[in-house]
Amino acid sequence: FTLASKKVLCWDGRNPQAVGDISRGELRTLLLGRFSEASGVVRFGAKLVRLAVEETKAVAYLADGSKLVASIVIGADGVFSRVRRNVLGNSCLSVQPEVVRARGWCANKGQLRSWTRDLPIRFLVVAHRSGSVLFISFYHSRIVWVASLQRGKSAADGHSLERLEVLELLRSQGNWHPAICRLIAESEDFNAETSVDLDMSTCLEGLRGAAEQRAVLVSDALHAVGGGGGPWAICDGVHVAAELLQSARGQPQETEHPAGLRELLTGEA
Repeated sequence: FTLASKKVLCWDGRNPQAVGDISRGELRTLLLGRFSEASGVVRFGAKLVRLAVEETKAVAYLADGSKLVASIVIGADGVFSRVRRNVLGNSCLSVQPEVVRARGWCANKGQLRSWTRDLPIRFLVVAHRSGSVLFISFYHSRIVWVASLQRGKSAADGHSLERLEVLELLRSQGNWHPAICRLIAESEDFNAETSVDLDMSTCLEGLRGAAEQRAVLVSDALHAVGGGGGPWAICDGVHVAAELLQSARGQPQETEHPAGLRELLTGEA
């Protein structure tokens, strides 16, 4: 579908163990009704085989031989999924984490380690630029940042980056939107691990300048980690994508979910 004149591609990992999934009809209503800038047709049933970044666009190759080209990709196939590995490359993952489910909460064994245990992660944004990647996970009204940045140290040494170190790295690389640095500086919780060798990745630049020249992968933590279901993650991903586009255009960002979406996602009355 189209969001603020940008082509958006969503996929759902179709995990049979997901709990609390909303129906396709509800998903369609949320995508095209709750988000004022969204329009177009929601297509179901296409099997995603491979996702690649070509020039300034994200290209999805489908099982029937066709392909879809989009500026924004919203994935509900897991943080450390095969789709993400197709984008970053298997060689970029210094540690392959074991992802397990525990009462609908986050329980990772690997890169995220014990600090994420029992946190109800709402969604995860992966903002790519050449040579670096930034994970941004939101839950409730707080923000947790996990910046995976390689700076010549072995990922196995467990070295954590301090907040100021990450800010300095991003500023030295350039091309990061000011909102990203501002949110890192103001985030209530912060954790950064040197867990991915990003020099080997092939990512696009972050949000800056013309938004149509940026391919942004928005991937969830609910589906593979929290077990909340792909449609939830897609809806949250669309909300984040809209905020990113607003930020890229210099417009103020909204901090709340559209009416009705928060209640649906959290189960609140």
